[in-house]
Amino acid sequence: MKEQKITLPTMEEGRCEFTLTEALRRCEKELFAESYIKNMVVQNVVLRDGLRKFGAVYTARFLWEMSDKTDKMGKALERFVEKWGDAKLADYDIQLRSIHDDFTLLGHTFHGLEDMKSYMRHQEGANKDVFVTCTLDSYPCFDSSDYLCENRFFQNYIVRKHPIGEEETKRLEKLPSWDNYNKVTEVIPDDMLPVVYYAGDGNFMLVATEKENTDSQTTKNRTTMTNATKEKNSETKTKVFNVIILDKSGSMSCIRKAAIEGFNETLAGIKKAQEKYAETQEHFVSLVAFCSCETRQIFDRVPAAEARPLTEEDYEPCCCTPLYDAMGFTLTSMRKHVKEAGDAMAVVTIITDGLENASHEYTGKAVKKLVEELKGEGWTFTYMGANQDSVEVAFTLSIRNARNFDYSDEGTRCCMAKDSSTRMATFDRLHVFKKSCSSSKMDLGDRLCKYSELANEAFDEEEKK
Repeated sequence: MKEQKITLPTMEEGRCEFTLTEALRRCEKELFAESYIKNMVVQNVVLRDGLRKFGAVYTARFLWEMSDKTDKMGKALERFVEKWGDAKLADYDIQLRSIHDDFTLLGHTFHGLEDMKSYMRHQEGANKDVFVTCTLDSYPCFDSSDYLCENRFFQNYIVRKHPIGEEETKRLEKLPSWDNYNKVTEVIPDDMLPVVYYAGDGNFMLVATEKENTDSQTTKNRTTMTNATKEKNSETKTKVFNVIILDKSGSMSCIRKAAIEGFNETLAGIKKAQEKYAETQEHFVSLVAFCSCETRQIFDRVPAAEARPLTEEDYEPCCCTPLYDAMGFTLTSMRKHVKEAGDAMAVVTIITDGLENASHEYTGKAVKKLVEELKGEGWTFTYMGANQDSVEVAFTLSIRNARNFDYSDEGTRCCMAKDSSTRMATFDRLHVFKKSCSSSKMDLGDRLCKYSELANEAFDEEEKK
């Protein structure tokens, strides 16, 4: 696909076709790069087909992979998606051509624009198989010298198999126009095709024609585009570390069964996300249960597909609540692994039915500092508590997202179900983001901050339900 020929407007005589890579470089050099990219896509059938069938996000991501990946190109493609994300292209073809090239309309081959114009001189003729007419609009004049010297016209042509009457010419005049009286737009009635536009200056014209039967070629083009980005996409799959820090102090005995069921529901959701978003995400599960007797890693970065449900044998509440130590040790040990993964996010949930009362190694201030550092590295935190003001406690730890839950089986299940729903919404947002061109053009630091932002958006959405 890199060698696919793309036609671009240029002042260079005899040079109108470029490889896709060359075309993107030329677009990038222009002051309004996004406008040139738009024209390159909309006015070249091979890219136009991709935009029509697969959307602006997919097309922009493909072009990004084919480009030199500069900041200017990234911003231009982002604006392209904003403007063309919901745009509907017409089903006919639009192709930019040199005015000197041969081109075929209605089965007749014209040897350049001037040859087509010659067919306007006589509407009747024994040997004529096509007929041509045009409408003109003069260039704007801004002062007296312009009026004296300006002799250029914007030109729109239609070609027919029969002599063209006044009614058809008037229909051509009434067609909607883009800039500079250009009637090759996305709203040409089918029975008005083909239409040719020439700006009256330069070496290029636009030709709108009925769509040929090119489904097989379009499928081939998509396959080529997909293969070109497949390897890159696999390299940038985000590793998602799902971390649950679960209180197993003695008071959790009353809601033990609900806590186990709630975790297993969360695990099922993570497994579902791994299957659904396998193209963009790789999920791991860590479960830490803590009391003053021990801080136990039941699962330590286990691939989601291999994680098993929690059992009563795994989770036997007792003793007190060393919350700060559990958080400090868990986050510190996980930090190294997440950082080594590079493109990664950690989704951390802390679940407790009581306040800190037994830590020896970490203070609340130390945990708060650690949380603040990790939030800048793509981590997101949710604090869920019973028998306390969870929002206030979370605030002291610099945790934005917090939920209270009733100290009951039903309250525990409900709160953990909301956490599972929030995770799925986060993973859905992550998938959409990863499929967009915005993801691949960001540097790692900005991308990690974006991950935290996506998780916060998902939390806020769940709280509004």
